[in-house]
Amino acid sequence: MANIGNFQTSLVSVRNEISPALVNVNLDISLFRGNPAVEFQRVGSALTAWRRKEAEDGILHKTACRLGFLFNDILPDTPELLKAIGIRASDILDSPNINPQGTTQDGPFKDFIGADGTCIWAAATSTPASIGAYLLACILARVWDAKTATSIWVELIHDRKAQVQALIDARRPVNPYTEAANYQDITRDDLAKWDASARAWLRRADRSMDLKHNQFTLIMNNVNTPFIDTGTMYEKVTRAWIRTLETMERLLNNKPQQADDKLVLFAISSWHLYPNLLVFQKETTNVVFGDKLFHDSAVLSLGLEYRMDQKGNFKTWSLALSHLRYYGNPVSVRSEESLDQRITSKQVWLVAMGTTLRQWQVSLSNVDDSIAWFEKLGKVIQETAQRNSVEISWLRRMCDAVLSFSTSSDSEQKMTTALVKFGHRRALHFLGSQGAVRNPYFGLADPGMFRGKDKHKTIEVGFQCLRKLAARAKLRPDQTVLSYTDRTLDGIYTEWATLTPQDASVTGVSYRSHIERAGTPVKRNARWISFRPDKRASGLEKSDRTSRRAREISLAGDACKVVLNTSDVPQYHNQNQHQHSTSLKTPKDWTWENPPPLFNEPGMVLDMISFSFSDILGLEFDILVARGQRTTRGLDIADMYLQTSLLCLDNSPDPDTVMRKLLSSNVKETKGQTKHGAQTVAELQPPSNTSTASESSQNSLRSAPLEWLVSLRALEIASALYDNMPTATISLRIVEQKLHKARWLPESLRSEHVGSANNVLSTSTEEYCRNMSRENSLACIAMFESGIFNISTDETRDVIAMSCEDSIFVAGILLSDPRSSSLGNLGMNFRHLVGNVGKPGMVLMIAPRDPMIRARKYNTSMIQHQIYDGKSRDSFQGTSLHLSFTDWKLPLGSVDGRGQTGQIDNEVVLIESVIAVQQDGQWVADIDVLQIERAGLTTVDDFECICDRGDLPEVDIVTLDSWEELLDPPASPAIMRANKNWAARLAAASILTQQGHNHCLAVLGDDSICWRCLNEAYTDPEPHFPNFIIH
Repeated sequence: MANIGNFQTSLVSVRNEISPALVNVNLDISLFRGNPAVEFQRVGSALTAWRRKEAEDGILHKTACRLGFLFNDILPDTPELLKAIGIRASDILDSPNINPQGTTQDGPFKDFIGADGTCIWAAATSTPASIGAYLLACILARVWDAKTATSIWVELIHDRKAQVQALIDARRPVNPYTEAANYQDITRDDLAKWDASARAWLRRADRSMDLKHNQFTLIMNNVNTPFIDTGTMYEKVTRAWIRTLETMERLLNNKPQQADDKLVLFAISSWHLYPNLLVFQKETTNVVFGDKLFHDSAVLSLGLEYRMDQKGNFKTWSLALSHLRYYGNPVSVRSEESLDQRITSKQVWLVAMGTTLRQWQVSLSNVDDSIAWFEKLGKVIQETAQRNSVEISWLRRMCDAVLSFSTSSDSEQKMTTALVKFGHRRALHFLGSQGAVRNPYFGLADPGMFRGKDKHKTIEVGFQCLRKLAARAKLRPDQTVLSYTDRTLDGIYTEWATLTPQDASVTGVSYRSHIERAGTPVKRNARWISFRPDKRASGLEKSDRTSRRAREISLAGDACKVVLNTSDVPQYHNQNQHQHSTSLKTPKDWTWENPPPLFNEPGMVLDMISFSFSDILGLEFDILVARGQRTTRGLDIADMYLQTSLLCLDNSPDPDTVMRKLLSSNVKETKGQTKHGAQTVAELQPPSNTSTASESSQNSLRSAPLEWLVSLRALEIASALYDNMPTATISLRIVEQKLHKARWLPESLRSEHVGSANNVLSTSTEEYCRNMSRENSLACIAMFESGIFNISTDETRDVIAMSCEDSIFVAGILLSDPRSSSLGNLGMNFRHLVGNVGKPGMVLMIAPRDPMIRARKYNTSMIQHQIYDGKSRDSFQGTSLHLSFTDWKLPLGSVDGRGQTGQIDNEVVLIESVIAVQQDGQWVADIDVLQIERAGLTTVDDFECICDRGDLPEVDIVTLDSWEELLDPPASPAIMRANKNWAARLAAASILTQQGHNHCLAVLGDDSICWRCLNEAYTDPEPHFPNFIIH
């Protein structure tokens, strides 16, 4: 980095004369204040006053200085990169909705609103090397969780100081300011705050650059670029740090580069600088980001073959940390996929969809078709009168997540598919035990769902499905025959069909009516039909049936030939119910001219494999394959359900029939079949060996596993909570949770109280939400915000707000008029604010046990207590709420469900938080609004009577137009006039409740007062007015 000697004139302003020999003894280098480059000026002006003060004079500034001076000598000069970082950070802060400004509606959190660019400004006002330290903080925050990143910083500093001390001891030349930094302490708490600020910045920057960020993330995850992973922890990190700085500097200088180390890609992702890419995979792809900070020719190549010893795992970044736990050997840690990726409450249903597909044992190759299936099902559900049924509310959310999938952009489709696949791959227990749901696609593979239930249409769809399945298995057309069999009391009807369209010369079926003008025959699918009547049936019946069916087939587009001699029809031979295979024998006296290609040798016994669809389609369909034919892909039951159901949904199903199928359908299972799994063609029995159990009246949803349904209801509750917080996001690490075991579930949804699956389905999500208390909702938010914390509601009982990275979650009672405490579902009433309180980890804010209230003064001139004149006004316009913190904090135990002990860093902390009421900057009281929740208030939103409201009450009402008048109240009823001032009204209600006056307090709405109705409302034990009225 730049020569520290350049800063000596600035240091002179701190101390007039400093001898270099005394630097390491007498100079606190954290007092250094550099002039930020012009590219960073907009960053400083965009920060709130307290963030700017912290960046220029607080702990973060001291940390930035000390890190810059300590590591300056090992970092390269990167002037173009520093300029680009300043420009990009400034542009991000100027983006809409990224850096909101606090307003009075944010109450005590007004000063904490906005994007956290504190560490950027702290680095910009320190040294160029400090900006390099900030850039490393962003990479570590992207790759590692907070406690691991902090431990890496601790170990880096420890080893760097040892390195510098070794140079000093060897009397080697050392920069005096580096030597000074070597003797100054950088505490773990300071580094945790440094990491927290970088982490919060990443989330705002990701949102600002979401299109480029999401596109680059998809590319990065699909390119097999390794971590260059050798040496000690210090060597790995510092080499990667230097390499990423140099690579980006060269790119910004218009020098194309190659990404050999995946950390270069993480640097691009975390610094939000996007050069054009040349991606080498099966095909070479040129990805143009159009980032104005790069020349078009500054291309980064990635995906080139990288050869290395295959014994190591180079897909993750592996480090051994000595400073992660208090005791024990160094802990080996590996980076995690998508550690910091955030998703919306709508996108979390895509993850749930992937989990469901995994439980159905659907293969990854079927994910795209499965997404299309949910999209089609959602559109069908929208058409039914029962679309708002409580039993399928979770299914509507799942379908809504992909309802516009087919019309969305390519990048949106890729992101959707990636999230579904992520759920399929990683969310193994998110909705309960893997494989818990046994009926793929909810059993919606019945052609009976078609309008009119046309059997002919059902048969045609069946053949469409078989052709699609056989094609996906890459079966050879000349060794495959599709068949449909209908066994009735009158006889056995059979159809055989080709797998693919064929020339008439192959099938022998005449296509004379379909000759092109050029004389070239048209290739078409061919069908052969046969009816072997019962002895009692007449030849006329046989002729009528085959002739009628032949006309239907021709109209459907296939060529058709009737097999008149039923003795030519092949028969199953040597059937054995204990074996999976059987034989099909063609007659010796063969008269069948041009049979299906598979039957072209008379008198032959052919080993056949049969795939029965009778348990799905309700009709007997088979795929007949010559023994020995090898397939590149097995035919599994989930695939069979999917393709059949897709065809059903594509062929105008009756929406009400679909709904009835979901809520009350019969299920038939094959005897002896214990799982719906990856069964291949070779594992399936012939139709003659297939028998079905008696039909079950159990519904595919009502018979679903209880833990699966409870998990879906839990996800619905969380979605309903996040619906009220549209700017909040969810950690993708939520897939690590088992939702049915969440400690925040309402009592009615917990395993010991839930009862049966039918109870879960028939109870609406709204009912479960009504049972969610504030502490339940906070614990739920903590889980979805972090993805890993499963906090007990006992721990959140007294929590009023929570801060984590770039988000503040506040109970609605703290940011609302006190009369709202009796309105709606208070437990689910939360607000999400963009910002943080400047503390690392997840901070749970609780009020002091006994909040203080200003003592009454002995000054008669300050109290007027005038008689109420009937006019409403706001006498408390100078009232404001302010948040501060005491030094009291209580770390929570292991809340991530992994039971780890000995961790140095506390990831979740209870912190005593003081909400102060001030009037024109003067302190009035500290309040605990949860006392309102516990004690309850009498509130009147509006008077709905038709009384004359012009008359004043018959008794004298005294006005309270100042805090002194409220704190020293009269003996008669009094009215506090703070009309439409929610903060002052909330403060007054809290103070009076803390003083024990809640039983004689009434909070009125903004409408004019009907004194007669108010007096009648207080008739017990006799008509009277409340002692305190807030209006």
